[in-house]
Amino acid sequence: MSKDITEIIDDHCKDYFGHTHWVILSTLSDQEKVGIDEVADIETFNGVQVALYHDDDRKREYTFEMDTTVVEQCKIVADSQEEAEKILLSGDAEWEEVKSQGGDWDCVSWDIYEEEA
Repeated sequence: MSKDITEIIDDHCKDYFGHTHWVILSTLSDQEKVGIDEVADIETFNGVQVALYHDDDRKREYTFEMDTTVVEQCKIVADSQEEAEKILLSGDAEWEEVKSQGGDWDCVSWDIYEEEA
């Protein structure tokens, strides 16, 4: 399967600069184009001029998730297990965390971080 132009540009930018921060020049205003050759390489892909930025110094916000196991205990004083179960199910029992253990973690997403004004 052939790649579309954006995938070709992404791959090229990633290989040479370690990021995928680029822009198609025809989408920029004249004002935005001023000085762009100082911060980006201008290359042509399939007849389309593209600015490949030299450095991608934008901060990113990363989201991580971790599977965690938590063990809680509830101690109930009662005359029988049946009575203890009734107390437990009534919601009058107090649970206490006795141990927890983190497991595998994974970065599930990232996006460009933009500070709120």
